[in-house]
Amino acid sequence: FGLAGNTMTVTRVPAVAAHTGTVADNDWDTAAVDSYSTVAISRDLTSGATLTATYSTLGDSLTLKAAVTF
Repeated sequence: FGLAGNTMTVTRVPAVAAHTGTVADNDWDTAAVDSYSTVAISRDLTSGATLTATYSTLGDSLTLKAAVTF
C-alpha cells in the first residue's frame, strides 16, 4: 500500500502499574503509564540520509526526523 522501499516498525508498549519501592530492598518507585503503540516508517535515501516519521498513541504525537551519516 505504497510502502515499497520503506521500512515500517510497529511497537506496542504494555501498561505499567505504579509501585512504591524501598531503598533497603534496592527497589525503586515506578510511575504508572497507560499502554500505547507506535508506528515508525523510515526510508534510506541514496544520499546517505534517513527519513523517519513516527506516530505514537501516547499523546497523539507525530515526530519527523532526518539523519545523515558521514
